[in-house]
Amino acid sequence: MLKYKKTILLIGVSICLLASCDSANVIQSSHTHFVDHYFIYPFSLLILFIGNTWLHQNIGFSIMLVTVGVRMLLAPLNILQFFIFLLYIHCLEL
Repeated sequence: MLKYKKTILLIGVSICLLASCDSANVIQSSHTHFVDHYFIYPFSLLILFIGNTWLHQNIGFSIMLVTVGVRMLLAPLNILQFFIFLLYIHCLEL
């Protein structure tokens, strides 16, 4: 029973955190924060551009496409990290 309570609590906390998105704080190009100005704003423009031009106002698929694109760009770094980890494990065995 305790296991189910922890699961329900985790789901409840996750819903509360994820549902706290607010449309009043829209990211604009005039924001001075480094992350907002150089990462979040360009990605939001890219998502809106893809969603409005190629996918006929479908922002959900646009988010998925951008996510897959970013993951494909980061895949070589993940593979390199895996091989470095294997080399480290091999050195520990010697």
